[in-house]
Amino acid sequence: MAKNSCMGLHYNELGITAVLLEKRGSDFVVAESFRVVPEAADEKALSAGAAVGEASAGDERVSTLVELFGQESERRDIGKPAVVLTLSGKYYQNQFHHSEFSEEKQLRQTIRFDVEDDFTAEVESLAIGYQRLPMGDVSGSDLILYTVERNRLEPLLRELDEAGYDALTAWPDIAAWLSYLKNTDQLPQGESVLATAYCYDVLYILLLDADQKPILSRSVVCSSGQDLSGLLIAEVQRSVDMMADDEQPVRMLYHGSGFTAGQIATIEQETSLQCEPLKDKDAAGAFAAGAAMSYLSGRAAVDFREDGMQPRSLTESRSRAWYGFAAAVTILLVMLLLVMKMQTARYRSAEAVASDQIRNAYVEVMGKKPGPSANISRHINTEYKMLRDKTRAKVDRSIPGSASHTMTLVMGALADLGEDFDLDVQSLRVKAENAMLSGSFADMASQIKFDEAVNAVGQLKVERWDFVDTEDARRNFNTTIRVLLSGLEEVD
Repeated sequence: MAKNSCMGLHYNELGITAVLLEKRGSDFVVAESFRVVPEAADEKALSAGAAVGEASAGDERVSTLVELFGQESERRDIGKPAVVLTLSGKYYQNQFHHSEFSEEKQLRQTIRFDVEDDFTAEVESLAIGYQRLPMGDVSGSDLILYTVERNRLEPLLRELDEAGYDALTAWPDIAAWLSYLKNTDQLPQGESVLATAYCYDVLYILLLDADQKPILSRSVVCSSGQDLSGLLIAEVQRSVDMMADDEQPVRMLYHGSGFTAGQIATIEQETSLQCEPLKDKDAAGAFAAGAAMSYLSGRAAVDFREDGMQPRSLTESRSRAWYGFAAAVTILLVMLLLVMKMQTARYRSAEAVASDQIRNAYVEVMGKKPGPSANISRHINTEYKMLRDKTRAKVDRSIPGSASHTMTLVMGALADLGEDFDLDVQSLRVKAENAMLSGSFADMASQIKFDEAVNAVGQLKVERWDFVDTEDARRNFNTTIRVLLSGLEEVD
């Protein structure tokens, strides 16, 4: 399969929808599209919206959707293309969150603490991704957080891998849907818009601003027996209330397979929105295509696999690269060893001559002969250090290698934290090679900022943290700050 092709999969226990795309220039061409459903779910899957060439589960020996998908791929002679996965809204949760940080590195370091504190969730059992929202004048970052239970996602990834289709990414389907809308040029330019879809008992709402950036992203489980029209009208009204009057959307885009004509008429009447159908009636096909479009375009994804679930194929390719690199380094070292042995033989012949010359020079400068076992180099080095220390003491007492120099570096780092930084210093002991600081922070974010400020000084490095448990809510600590040689190497 060509490198400019990719297969997007949308997964729900009621069916897998597959769309194989090829990228030709700036255009995307659908090479294959099909859906597989379990026999017991045929009727329900069809009622949820079908379109793209369905394949029935006729073989009684096939018990899983992944096996059905593999069989249908073989029947169509698709081969083994790159595969990207999107998950139905039944499998993940999405919710709004504001973080006090804006830098990507800080967001990644703190997002799991935020999820645990704000949503009282066991973060170790979750894979987490996020999507940035447009920001106003408020500092920090507005995010849409996506979380999925690892024990629900990992078996699916394992089954796909065992079938020969290692999913390179795993998206929430509503994030893949945004990629589809942008890449198919169906969003009106320069105006806010609301898009909706109903697929496999999940209602999707996506609210975009005039720059086609997401303001709201919601997926709500809604069985077909419920009043879909009423739920959609309520969600639409709540969504548009988030926007100023001059930014209100005037139209709603929707996938036709999830709604009846009567429902659309009711929604149009109740919301005063101009309802326009999207080109593709099938929402599941749009979700699968959107993930493939994003992957082929090389754009950033909300990828659950980035949170500690790297694809096996990617891990193995990295391992092979490391093995190849290690082999090349080994060969290079062997060659260097041979060269060094040849040079050693040459240098030994000159060593005796050099030794005699050094001894003669030592006698001429020092006025005495070295003993038969004297280390001339060590004697000279000792004399040099004594002279250097005497000279330094007269010129400047705050020099590298002194306690005063260490104090200057540490106080400079603390000053860079700013006057409003909440740090309570209880004690500070300074030596030439390190400084030991005791105190307390307000929170973990303060610890991270302190760590970055100290490490930003080229000659300092936070070596260790010891935290003291007390009844106080603050983080009490002891830390050691190490002084580095020229900002590059640690002092021995």
